Amino acid sequence: MDSYVRWSGVYSQIDISSRKVGDFCFDEDSGEISIGLENFPKLKDEYDKKETDVYWDLNETFEPDNQLLSDPGDNHEETLRFLLKHAKALGTINLADLVDNSKVVCNRNCIKTIVNGRNWEYFFERFNDILFVRKNNSIKQTVLDEKEKVTLHFGLEFENKLFNKKDADRNWKSKSAVVTKFHTKDGEELKVFYTNQIDGVDINNATIEAKSGQTTEKNIILTQCKLGMVETALFGNCDKGIVTKLRKEQVDGFTVDKRNARKFIEYFVAKMNEILKESSQLLENQILVVSCNDRKITYKIDVKDENNQVLFPEFKEFFQ
Repeated sequence: MDSYVRWSGVYSQIDISSRKVGDFCFDEDSGEISIGLENFPKLKDEYDKKETDVYWDLNETFEPDNQLLSDPGDNHEETLRFLLKHAKALGTINLADLVDNSKVVCNRNCIKTIVNGRNWEYFFERFNDILFVRKNNSIKQTVLDEKEKVTLHFGLEFENKLFNKKDADRNWKSKSAVVTKFHTKDGEELKVFYTNQIDGVDINNATIEAKSGQTTEKNIILTQCKLGMVETALFGNCDKGIVTKLRKEQVDGFTVDKRNARKFIEYFVAKMNEILKESSQLLENQILVVSCNDRKITYKIDVKDENNQVLFPEFKEFFQ
């Protein structure tokens, strides 16, 4: 692993730091993992500058029946597959060392959802004294309305115009694995291992967050970038599908609400510590179900079965 890097910018007064474990691509069709940046989308040279004038009509390629325009849910398998491949490459079966003694293993979307989501449900399974997380995708919104499909299409088409994909015939999803070290108000440390989606890299292999417009709150983008150790964001000025200007910004230069940015971290740490406490007595055949209904969180312990288990047998057998 790389060394820990303390968060800067609006987070400079908070004791929080992250370290990169590795970069990889995950093929959602086959489950294959490719370690490294080789298959990451590459930013086209003509857009690798502070500002660029363009004229893109993102409406031209919109197809409402496109299967990609749906809620994909959370794919926790990518995290487990990466850990398996990373462990084999290092020749270790020590799971605690592999995740740098993290208490929780999840994906970045879990962190965002626990803080900002109004309605969600996650399954938590304890293994080797580590809490593994999977979203209950059976309650996700699989069918998007027309407006949601258009918004999703704009984002996907924006990325398609920005980046070259080396292996366009494969369903590669570019990812990073990160450990973030949070410190609570009472001086305790909370480490979380997670994977996160990366939109692409520039000519120097620096990771980039791409946004077709600026309808997403900058605080949310900032925290997503910090969690993913992404330093640069590339914005379009999308208006009804028309993009005329691109702008690269340093993440630490975002104008955001500092108080809200810090509250995001404090809220996540507080809720995750509650979940850790609720899960502390889980037996091997039990799952903690954490549900949120209109921001009200409830806890329930269920018997583990094929519908709620988080870890697949191959993973548990390898690290047993």
